[in-house]
Parts: sequence; C-alpha cells; structure tokens
Amino acid sequence: MKTFLCKTCVLIVFVVFSISAYAQSDSLKIDSLKKVLLTEKEDTNKVNTLNGLSHKYIMNLNTREKGNSIADNALALASRLNFKKGQVEAYYNKALGFDTLEEKVKNADLSISISKEIRDTFFMFLCYNIKAHDYLYNKNYPEALNNYLIALRLAESSGDKEELAFENLEIADVYLQTGNLPEVLKSYQNSLKVYK
Repeated sequence: MKTFLCKTCVLIVFVVFSISAYAQSDSLKIDSLKKVLLTEKEDTNKVNTLNGLSHKYIMNLNTREKGNSIADNALALASRLNFKKGQVEAYYNKALGFDTLEEKVKNADLSISISKEIRDTFFMFLCYNIKAHDYLYNKNYPEALNNYLIALRLAESSGDKEELAFENLEIADVYLQTGNLPEVLKSYQNSLKVYK
C-alpha cells in the first residue's frame, strides 16, 4: 500500500511540474515573439511574427481576444504587402479564435480561398478540419462529413500518413454520431490500412 501511495505521489508531482514547465515554455515563446516585434520592420517577417504570436494567444482560451486582435494586425499588414501566405495564416488564426460557427466558417473560407490561389494545401487541410469539427460540434453532420472528406482528399494528395489516418478517424466519428456503424468500421479500417 505504501509503495502504491509513493508511486502515486511521485506521478502527481511529475504531472504538476510538467504542466508548469509547459506553461512557462509557452510564456517564454510569447515573450520572445514580443521582443522580436519591437525591432522588426513592416515586412513579411513581421507578418510571420504577428501570426505566430496570434496563434500562441488564440490557443489559450483566456487570451483568445488578444490573439484575434493580433491576427487582425497581421492581416492588415499582410494585405498592405500583398503577402498572400500571411493572409492565409491570419485568417486561419481568426478561424481558430472565434467562438461562433459563422465567424469560424467565414474566416476558414477566406483562408481556403487564398490558399487555393497560392496552392497552399496545408492550410486548406487545416481550415477544412476547423469547419468540419465545428459543424460536427453543432450536429450538422452532412456539412461535417463533406468537409472531412475534402480534407481527406487533400491528405491523400499530400501522401501524409498521419493526416490520412487522422481524417479517417474523424470521418468515423461523424458516422458514429449518426449511427452508421458499417461506415464507422470501414473508416477505422481505412485508418489502420495507412500504416500497413
């Protein structure tokens, strides 16, 4: 019993320190990006830094509003510079950062539109996933499935095994929510086939 209690205590201490180290690491990255911003000119590097900072803030639920504001700054500068890749990433960050389905979809669609123009399949893949996830969360299963299937085709064209497996699992989740068990099984099997 004492051994179990000691192991449990050690595990709890390890988890607490790991979480603390991760939070501190994120804070250091944010501080570094802020320092870099102070010295950068109004160029594409500044857009990239703003997008990186925006993403860091958006991924923390407590600072999403700040992240969206920084994404707006990145988008404005990227637009002035006609830096399409920077616009794509800023719209992607905004799609992540908003809480309403309408705002998420609007910004994801803007990112997708520019991504198609510059043939950036990576951000198209990410944005279709954002849309699919939020449609699924809102129980709009046909739209969720449609967007996951588009992301699956993008994953197939890139040849990325992890993306292929991931998309098949996401598609299985849609089928599970709708009670289509044969398609759930088929999607799980497709995910496993990726690694054979």
